[in-house]
Amino acid sequence: YDLINNTTWVKGSHVFKFGTSARFIRILNFNDAGIIPQFGVGFNTTTNPSPLTTGLFPGGINNTQFTTANNLLGLLTGAVNSVAETFNVADRTSGFTRGFGSRRFLDYNTLAFYGTDTWRIRPNLSVNLGLRWEYIGPLTERNGLGLMPKDLSLDVLNNPNAVLDFAGKGTGRDFLARDLDNFAPNFSFAWDPFKDGKTSVRGGFSIAYAIDNNATVLNNSSVNGNAGLASTVSITTLSGTVSGGGIVPVPIPAFKVPRTLLDQLTLTQTPTLFTTEYNLKTPYAEQWNVGIEREIMKDTALSVGYVGNRGVQLTRGLDTNQVLIFQNGFLADFLRARRNCELQGATIPGPGAPIDKCTSAAFNGGITGSQQLPVISRLGNGGNLTNAAILNLIRQNQVGELVSNYVSQRNTFLNTAQPCIETGVGRPCPSFFLPANGNAFVTDYVGSSGWSNYHGLQAEIRRRFTDGWYYQVNYTWSKAFTNAEQAQAEFAPYLDNTVGDAWEKKRLNQDVQHVLKANAVYELPIGPGKRFWNSGGFSGKVLGGWQISGIAQFRTGRPISFISGRGTLNRSARSGNNTPNTTLTLSELQQRTGLFFHPTTGAPLLVHPDLINAEGRANSAFFTHPGAGQVGTLSLTPVDGPGYWNVDTAVIKRIRFKERLGVELRLEAFNVFNHTNFSVPNSLDIEATDFGKINAAFDPRILQLSWKFTF
Repeated sequence: YDLINNTTWVKGSHVFKFGTSARFIRILNFNDAGIIPQFGVGFNTTTNPSPLTTGLFPGGINNTQFTTANNLLGLLTGAVNSVAETFNVADRTSGFTRGFGSRRFLDYNTLAFYGTDTWRIRPNLSVNLGLRWEYIGPLTERNGLGLMPKDLSLDVLNNPNAVLDFAGKGTGRDFLARDLDNFAPNFSFAWDPFKDGKTSVRGGFSIAYAIDNNATVLNNSSVNGNAGLASTVSITTLSGTVSGGGIVPVPIPAFKVPRTLLDQLTLTQTPTLFTTEYNLKTPYAEQWNVGIEREIMKDTALSVGYVGNRGVQLTRGLDTNQVLIFQNGFLADFLRARRNCELQGATIPGPGAPIDKCTSAAFNGGITGSQQLPVISRLGNGGNLTNAAILNLIRQNQVGELVSNYVSQRNTFLNTAQPCIETGVGRPCPSFFLPANGNAFVTDYVGSSGWSNYHGLQAEIRRRFTDGWYYQVNYTWSKAFTNAEQAQAEFAPYLDNTVGDAWEKKRLNQDVQHVLKANAVYELPIGPGKRFWNSGGFSGKVLGGWQISGIAQFRTGRPISFISGRGTLNRSARSGNNTPNTTLTLSELQQRTGLFFHPTTGAPLLVHPDLINAEGRANSAFFTHPGAGQVGTLSLTPVDGPGYWNVDTAVIKRIRFKERLGVELRLEAFNVFNHTNFSVPNSLDIEATDFGKINAAFDPRILQLSWKFTF
């Protein structure tokens, strides 16, 4: 709901404008997933086993066929083996309620006052001064069904005994504090230095505050970020059939709020502790420009200007619980385990690299050079160094992801005593790997560390519509950088908290360095009131009223990043910006990035065919994954993808029957030259089997015929 009032007052050489606006936002966020019990039909191996055996099938049966027979028998008999049901809270006192979906009523209000003065100081000089005060109220949940730490400071992320409680309206605990000092000045001027009306110098500066996806951001952090207000109960030991006692009610789980991190650990081995920076600042943009415009011939003007802006204190979510691999000696042990794997693999006959044949990375006294593992050997099951998934992480140098694997199975590998005290003997505590909080897996918070900037040169020549024609041509040369792409939840953890922005700075995904646009309209000089066939009647209606128009765009490509994505330093879920190493210089890489075609199939490619190996992945002669404890040396967005150009045209015929009645016929051609413009991703995973392939394109030529009756 919006309330808006604007007032204008003209006083002498001043034009005063002032007003206010208020907005009231009400959002219903609902989710009914899982509230109806979902029963699994089939057999299990314990409480409802299948009566079939392979001996019941004359002539024998293979494993796939036997599984199919079991599934078919389970379906025909209606055997029940499992059930799952999700329970939600209806309000703060209801506990978990059967059949009730998640309902969250998210509210926030905004209020703004502004005043401006446009002052004509001299006939050739005008100045505009203004100030706007902007209040963007903190989001709340109308029924107090948020769940946040009681401690509102960021110190709570380091508290293994953190307590979570209801937050929102009626609880006395807001998601955020009010930000009341959002003053946005603006200034601009227009000056005719020669007082002839043919030249104008303009410039300005302004600040504008923004609503930066606050509903989705706080819904992710303060409403759904911490577990406890919904619970899914799964039972995998049912017996009977659909009609014979198999359909049983699912017991309603116990509900507890306030709850501690220890309570969260009973729900999952990877609990999340999510909060917000209580005094979260409102994001804003600083914008400035300066330019000159000059009439260079009759009805034609040329303008050149500089435009810039800067996004400040943009919302960004971070994770402070980055896994430790250096200080605790785990990286050194990981490298020893990898060497053990190579040595053990070398003892296995057959083709292949020793590291790929390895079946154990554990110390083996019977193999020369095998080393003891003082850190990994402390883990439960000795770190399970014969497990295929763990061996694969070792082969791939994913030391950060291996730590994540151990922590996410803390009951198996770590000391789960409470409180857990690290002694250096026996199973390590979770805090051995998790520096911020051992009782949480991730410790996330929403802060204001995001930023962006843009700088552009803009030039334009345009002709006013006179004598039946008009045109406009503009060119932009620009660059835009950020440390995080904006998204709905605004959650973009650092690859490495100790380095921060140095590895995150990149060009915006939509950054295009060069753009040339043109549009034109031309009325054919034929028909009534025109140069040729200036007569009415039937011939005038047929020959007159024709117009041709066109729009063209030519631009360079958007930035491309090459991604490893492996957890060689941090866990893989935080390694989306981990790049590979490359043997190419940036200029060589740009020469091999653009539009190419496969030499055999003719398929379009984003990179030169030499950069793709026989499996469809990146050629290891040019790209390799980082080593353990390292990140890739290639920067983000180092090169541009293929450019884009397109021309749209239209032929329009207007027929006027009477002063108020007419018909307009239009034949429009979009992408009139049927030029193929390929749509390419902003990042390429060097391990993907479709590395460098182009799988999408923009629309081909489209013809559209339309008419409309005007009156």
